[in-house]
Amino acid sequence: MSTPPPDIQESTPTEQAATQEAVRRQRVIIVTAIIFLIVIIAAIVFAVIALLRPDTPTEKIRDIFIIFMALESLLIGAALIVLIIQF
Repeated sequence: MSTPPPDIQESTPTEQAATQEAVRRQRVIIVTAIIFLIVIIAAIVFAVIALLRPDTPTEKIRDIFIIFMALESLLIGAALIVLIIQF
């Protein structure tokens, strides 16, 4: 009969359950991220197809995009300020 080396310990059922739960959470996060990316890519493709139509009012879309970019730059600026303060 061989005995395992003393530095190798068998995991308890509680540790095994915790490991399985962690793996399950990782899978859920990965699947959610993939679904989110697919939705974003589909939205981009739809937007490009819609903008290629000749009767699309691109001026309004341009204005909305400019406003979105301004809000995004404000958000990035706030995040940078928080990071500078933390440093």
